[in-house]
Amino acid sequence: MQTTKRHYKMYKKGRFWVIAGITVATMGLTQVVGQADTNESANNSIDTTVTSGQSTGSAVPLKTTGTPKVESESLTTTGKVETKNQGDSEQPVKPAVSDAQPDEKTSAEPETPAQSGTSDAQNNEKPATGAGQELNQNNELTSDAAAPADKDAAQPTAPNQKKALRDAPGAPADDDQDLSDQFEDPTLLAAVRKGMSLKDDQLLTKAAIKAYGHGYGQSLNVTTSVNGTVQPVTSLKGLETLADLPSRVSVNFQVAIGASYKEMPNFDFTPLKAVTLRGLTLETPYWGAATDEQLRTIADLDPHYIYDLDFGSSKSMSINPYGMNNHQFAILAPFVQAVLENDYPQSNPVASFAGNSITDFSPLNTLSAHKGGRVTGFLQYAWNKQAVSYRQGDTVVVTSPIKGIHGESINYQVRYYQADGTASGTLVVADANQVAQKQADGTTATVWQYTLVNPQLFQGQLVYGQFYLSDGSYTTYPTDLNGQSMNGFDLLAGALVFQPVTQSKAQISFDPSEVVMGPNATWNYLDHLASVSDYDGNAIDTSEWANLKITNVNNGPDLTQAGQQTVTFAYTDDQGVVHSATAIVNVLASQATITAKDDQVVWPQDVSKLTAADLVQSVTDASGKATTDFTGVTMTPINAAQAGAQTVTLTYTDAVGNPVTATMTVTVDLASLTTKPTQVIAGPNAKWDYLSDVDSATDSTGQSIDSKNADVQVVTGPDLSDAMIGQPQTIVLAYTDNLGRTQQFTAVVTTVKTKAVVSGVQNVTIIAGPKASWTLNDSIDWQKTFAADGTQLSAANLNQITATGTPNVQKPGTYTLTLRYVDAAGNLATDTATVNVVASQATLKVADSQLKVGDTWQPGDNLVQVTDATGQPLTVSAVTVSGTVDTSVAGTYPVTYTYTDIVGNVYTQTAVVTVVEAGKPDQPGDGGGTTTDPGNGGGTTTDPGDGGGTTTDPGDGGGTTTDPGDGGGTTTDPDNGGGTTTDPDNGGGTTTNPGDGDGITTDPGNGDGITDPDDGGNAVDSGNNNSTTDSGNGDTITEPGTSDTVKPGNNGETSQPTAPIEAQKQVAPVKTARPARTLTSTSQADHTVAPAQAKATALPQTDERATGLAGILVGVLGLTGLLAGLGASHRRHED
Repeated sequence: MQTTKRHYKMYKKGRFWVIAGITVATMGLTQVVGQADTNESANNSIDTTVTSGQSTGSAVPLKTTGTPKVESESLTTTGKVETKNQGDSEQPVKPAVSDAQPDEKTSAEPETPAQSGTSDAQNNEKPATGAGQELNQNNELTSDAAAPADKDAAQPTAPNQKKALRDAPGAPADDDQDLSDQFEDPTLLAAVRKGMSLKDDQLLTKAAIKAYGHGYGQSLNVTTSVNGTVQPVTSLKGLETLADLPSRVSVNFQVAIGASYKEMPNFDFTPLKAVTLRGLTLETPYWGAATDEQLRTIADLDPHYIYDLDFGSSKSMSINPYGMNNHQFAILAPFVQAVLENDYPQSNPVASFAGNSITDFSPLNTLSAHKGGRVTGFLQYAWNKQAVSYRQGDTVVVTSPIKGIHGESINYQVRYYQADGTASGTLVVADANQVAQKQADGTTATVWQYTLVNPQLFQGQLVYGQFYLSDGSYTTYPTDLNGQSMNGFDLLAGALVFQPVTQSKAQISFDPSEVVMGPNATWNYLDHLASVSDYDGNAIDTSEWANLKITNVNNGPDLTQAGQQTVTFAYTDDQGVVHSATAIVNVLASQATITAKDDQVVWPQDVSKLTAADLVQSVTDASGKATTDFTGVTMTPINAAQAGAQTVTLTYTDAVGNPVTATMTVTVDLASLTTKPTQVIAGPNAKWDYLSDVDSATDSTGQSIDSKNADVQVVTGPDLSDAMIGQPQTIVLAYTDNLGRTQQFTAVVTTVKTKAVVSGVQNVTIIAGPKASWTLNDSIDWQKTFAADGTQLSAANLNQITATGTPNVQKPGTYTLTLRYVDAAGNLATDTATVNVVASQATLKVADSQLKVGDTWQPGDNLVQVTDATGQPLTVSAVTVSGTVDTSVAGTYPVTYTYTDIVGNVYTQTAVVTVVEAGKPDQPGDGGGTTTDPGNGGGTTTDPGDGGGTTTDPGDGGGTTTDPGDGGGTTTDPDNGGGTTTDPDNGGGTTTNPGDGDGITTDPGNGDGITDPDDGGNAVDSGNNNSTTDSGNGDTITEPGTSDTVKPGNNGETSQPTAPIEAQKQVAPVKTARPARTLTSTSQADHTVAPAQAKATALPQTDERATGLAGILVGVLGLTGLLAGLGASHRRHED
């Protein structure tokens, strides 16, 4: 920002304005203003000198460098201007004493100011009020101007705005229809027709409007200026018809508002929205009567193409108490700023406000006019109603009333009339100083002050300021507040101030103060008085202040509204002179705040303990100072039984009664776990499941959930050892709910002794045999066997019990077992059981018999005895009989009897049934013999036979030291089955294998007679010493698999007669299967025996086939030479 001495021309649309001076007529105070409506002329140049830089504390006089050449006008008592040409050496006219006041009504002014519909309208007593604009006793301009509105408010109007106005009701639809009747003011209609160059015979039609313009940048000039004077219009109605102008056609609009002070609030500016403006001039001396709504209508116009604005007074050369004030300027400021900043190609946009009452241009402080431009604020008229103490001859110091765009104090050349003994005094320039001054709000600012030495009064008022156009300041702003270039943007400003004086030197002043607004807020002026003096200027002691006559004029401040407020006081001094003083009270909104903690979750049992202080994060008091005293905070109640988040409002009330609140949510976590006491069986492997102690569970909303799904951890578990049996133990469980919150619960666990018992059965008896069986289940008494908890066990739990040892069910004897049962807790229970394995008592006895041909025979005829395993007698039906007897044919018929007891022991006996022809003598049997032919089972000295013998040859049934035979052996040859190395026949063996009694295919002479039947057996059993089917073998046994003679054979048994040899030869031998070997295993620990069972054989009928076979056998034996010539009968074996 620069203030410099310049030689410049003031021009506006070809007009030059020059103020020559002030003259006072005999009827009142007059101001001399010059105006010239000529082209640029060198005679209108003005030289001024202003200073730049900071004050050094001493006054820096501002003086003119020459006598300006101006045209002078004098203001008459009627408010009209008279022009006087003063020539090149113009001298100011001296003022004369007059009773007229500058705010006195004239015939051209309204009778009374508007009382409604206006903002900041002046009245007769307060010509510059309405916006709160006036100069205080310190000659400072005060203002209640509102802060400038958002600069966006001045953005272009909506695209359909023109269409809406064009299509308003009553708009003609015919393009060729005359639109003249749309205009209410003929002057405006004439200006439109002239601008469109319409001849008298041409109609103003929509078609003509649409056809106007011939390209980009074309404009329509609508002006009511006639011979340099802008004519007034009473209405803008009709401008809506211009909405049909081509889109690229803009309008330069220049009119004077033809409304009086009273009529001004009702003037309609909305038709301006129908056109695209390029320039806008609206002149009126009554801007001060315009309403805020009217001004906002103007501020809403599209500024995009506008480069020139003029809201000056049409009476700018006359003292104007009704001009636009600071408050009104602040409303228009965003629109003005948008015009000055727009990107329209036209450079250096200008906004003029000459002739108003604007002294504060700071609402434009955010202006950034990068293309340069200018705001013209010359010739502002300000009334400072704050009387200044002055007695003739005194020196008075006043302060510049003008604030620049950046809020700075503006220095301009201030003139005043100095008393010199004449009626009007001499017009002189006041000395200027730049000083630091404490402002009414308590801040300190650098301001310009002017010293008036013995000023001349006019009607009891000081008059000082801009008397000449050259007195105004020319301030340049190189950059905006952000340092961006504004390309030499400037402000031209100056003001003429009127201020009353008083003879009293009494003063009253207030310190600026701050008070926090609120229902309980108070403000006492006595607390903020700075100083009070009496009529002669003597200071009054503070103890007397309460007794002074000080009246609060406007009953301020309003402590329910925030903002800076001016409170006016009237002080009546000791001589009765009333002095006005103002106190600046900054009513602050309370800075009290309260902040809640983060949302919380609490347990139901904690809700009653919760206080507001627990939920407060921070509190600041009314002054914004943090406090830790939360006792005054209240809270809304919390329902401990309510699920889900609950909004809690915290309220803090500051010292002046302002409540502030904060909200948060508190969730009552209804999750719970109920437990129950349990008992656990102690033991080395005892286990405890926490679920057994959980009775029920709920989630955070109080809904029941499966305990298995609850997140429960064991904090402290029970000791399950035997040492704690019978002692209740408290365990701790931690339950984490669905909100992630954990709480602990306790339960009681008591360990008890196991009830596990295993009971063995004593003296279980089992009959030995192949099919004999035993299981552990047989040795457990389930009625007396119990689990750890006393529950009776059953066979289903057999796998849980073990036994040491296993009885050998094939071997009789008493077996003692130890039973072991380990319960679920690892406790061992034992008992014993005994198993008695006994031999089977089964028996089978048969006897040989002899029949005569023709006799009858039944199987039971040869059965002597049969009993079961327990010794109980049975009948023949329990016995299997193999073989038949043909009693019609003489012969020997072996019949096999087989009985298998319940445990699989097989008993087999063969009975020989001999059928003889009737009348023949009995033949020696097979079990004995005679000395002639002992036969089979006996023997003679010629052939010892197989079954026994006489004293001459013991045969096979026994033996002597001479020939051991087959039935035994001697110390000479101990071979099993008999036989010597000389003759291994019949139960013996060869030199290769000396007869071991078991026989193999390599050496048939081993007692089993498979390949070589001559081993001591007969046709039924080929020489097996152990065979149960060889009744001619003197060593048959009752139980297979043993060499002991349990049952005697048929050697000489009286119960089994032997058949004659002859009869035997006539009987076809029975074909039998080879018997399995009976093995006795001695390698197994349990000595289990696997008995053999013989296959049953069938006995074929005797027929010719038997005779043929016997002949073949005789031939074979003859070839061997063993029977040749002896005629003896030998045993024959058939394969």
